[in-house]
Amino acid sequence: MLVDDEPFARQRLRRLLDSVSYIQVVAEAKNGQEALELLQKYQPDLLFLDIQMPGLNGIELLVQHQLDPAPQVVFVTAYDQYAVKAFDLQAVDYLLKPFDDDRFHQALEQAVQQINLREKALQHEKILQVIHAHQSPQKEIKKAIEIKDKGRSYFVPIVDILWVQSDGNYLRLFTEPKTYLIRETLQGFMGSVSEQQFLRIHRSIIVQKIHIASVQYLGNNQYQFKMKNEEVLQSSRSNKPEIAEYLNEEQLRKNI
Repeated sequence: MLVDDEPFARQRLRRLLDSVSYIQVVAEAKNGQEALELLQKYQPDLLFLDIQMPGLNGIELLVQHQLDPAPQVVFVTAYDQYAVKAFDLQAVDYLLKPFDDDRFHQALEQAVQQINLREKALQHEKILQVIHAHQSPQKEIKKAIEIKDKGRSYFVPIVDILWVQSDGNYLRLFTEPKTYLIRETLQGFMGSVSEQQFLRIHRSIIVQKIHIASVQYLGNNQYQFKMKNEEVLQSSRSNKPEIAEYLNEEQLRKNI
C-alpha cells in the first residue's frame, strides 16, 4: 500500500513496484486519514509511507492503526529529522527523497525478508498449536444425533450434517437428503461435537468444514460459503476472525 500526498511520488513508487512480479499494490492513499481507513480494509503486508502530510501524518498513522500483525513499513520522505522516531516505530527502512532505483530495491528487499521471516514464525506457531491440540485430552464427542419422530428414534451421523441453523429453541440439521428439526441450542450442540469439525459463520449458523466447497470474500468483512450441495450461505461481519483463522489453517494445511 502506498501513502503519499504527492501524486507524482505515488506514481513513481507504483512504477518501481509494477516491475516486481511478486508485489501487488492493493491501495493508494493521499493522506493519513484515508490511509487509516484503507489499512483496515486491505490489511497490507507492506506500507510505503510518507511522513509530512496534511491532517494525520505518517508517524501519527502508525500510532493509531489497530492492525495485528502490523504491516512492515518503509518511510519515504524528504525530511531526515524523523529517522530516529521512524526506527523507534520499528520501520524496516527510511528512504530519503530523492532516492535512486537501486536504493529503493534495497529497501524493498529488506522489507520482503522481514515479511517472510514473520510468515515462517506464524506458520511454526500454528503447527505447534495443532500438535498441542492433538496431544490434549479429548472430550467424549457424539458420532451421531438421535432424532425422535412420532414415537420412533433413529440416528443421523454427524459427518452427514452439512450445516446447522438455530431456529428459536430448535436446531435445523441440513443434510443432503433432508432437513431435521431437534430441540437443542447451538451452544449445546457445539458442546457435544468436535469443535474442529464445525465453523461458526453467523450467530445462528455453523457449517461442517469438510462440506465447504468454496469460500468467496464479498467485502465489508463478509464471506459467501458454497456448500457441496450447491447451497450458498453468507457470513456475518462479526464472525470474520474465526473465518480468517479457518482460511489461514486451510492454506497452512495445503502447504504442509
